[in-house]
Amino acid sequence: MDSFVELDVKTVADGTDSVVVSSCLNGAEIPENVSFDLYKHKDDYLVHGESENLEYKGESIGDDLKYYVGVFDPQKKTVELLRAPLLSTRVTSKRKLSIPNIRQLDVQRNVQRNALGEAFGTKKAKKAILDLEKNKIDASKLETEQSDIIDSIKVNTSMLPSKSEMLDDLNEHRVTPQFDVNATSVDDIYPLENIISKTELASIRVDSLQNDSIQAKDKLDLLPYSNSRYLLRKLSSITKDTPDRKLKLQMLYYVSLLMGLYANRRVHAKDQLIESLNRPPVVLVDYVLKNFSILKKNNRNYLIDPKCEDKILCYLLALILKLDDYQVEVSPLAQELSLKPSRLTSLFRSLGCVIKNATAAQCEAFGLPKTASSNYKIATLRVPFKAPEIARRGGARR
Repeated sequence: MDSFVELDVKTVADGTDSVVVSSCLNGAEIPENVSFDLYKHKDDYLVHGESENLEYKGESIGDDLKYYVGVFDPQKKTVELLRAPLLSTRVTSKRKLSIPNIRQLDVQRNVQRNALGEAFGTKKAKKAILDLEKNKIDASKLETEQSDIIDSIKVNTSMLPSKSEMLDDLNEHRVTPQFDVNATSVDDIYPLENIISKTELASIRVDSLQNDSIQAKDKLDLLPYSNSRYLLRKLSSITKDTPDRKLKLQMLYYVSLLMGLYANRRVHAKDQLIESLNRPPVVLVDYVLKNFSILKKNNRNYLIDPKCEDKILCYLLALILKLDDYQVEVSPLAQELSLKPSRLTSLFRSLGCVIKNATAAQCEAFGLPKTASSNYKIATLRVPFKAPEIARRGGARR
């Protein structure tokens, strides 16, 4: 048989709330040392508490129901009902406290400001707002076109040349002779066959230049181009005791040919060039025009453009470096070629040379006073060799 207990139930008036009920997430354990503050405004309640790492924040549940808590007194057999508003409470880590979206707040302010401007602003202000709206970029449209942009980039980049193709193209358009960046000897940086082909070298006859009974000034008239103090000096220094005499005279003959081609760069007819150059072998002239000019269809006329000029000079300087043991005086050669020293210096650098003031030993070797070393430039080629950049044209030309 069920047993019954009679209880005296008392209800406390609604205006004497003394307790609230907070609903936290399941499994939330609140430390005993956490204290809570309760705030009330009319029928709305707010509870707040903090521990070392967590924050507790609860707000009233917005419904019309009333909630009570029963307090049972077992001695008096009474139950006292206390009105207890129900609060929904969140537990948040202090390390992850939400930060307001400042950018979104700025957007909202801009929208509100523009709305006020459109309603109450001057004509000038309204025009400024309209211009901003016209120039505004719609990011959503960009997102829809993103795949098209990526596809377009893939198509275009697929047509780019490979690294080896770029190097081949670079070598083809380079105005300097082909070099060996791994050369361990300065003689191997610019191999002679990369400056004068074997076919060209075989067509250069220097038997008369090896005749010691002929004076150097008379030998000069046997060269394609004779208006040169440098050529005269070299002819005087290349004697029968000079190692590789024939080869050096062939190189000097080619230097004379390039000097003559550069001096006659405004001539456009091959026959006229041959007459101006003391009638060198036609086969040699054909090779030179093929390598250092832009030939017309009939191969009887040609054009030497600025790029061809640089190529002529770079090949010429590469040969002079070999003939002068890779140390060349800049100023005398610039005067010889009617070039500004700055341009000649730039061409030497494009060949990988180092340009420095002459040392005391160099001044002595060149027959210069030691006081001239402070402003007398010497171009030197040496190893280890650093690959030069493509020569760039710049500045006024004489």
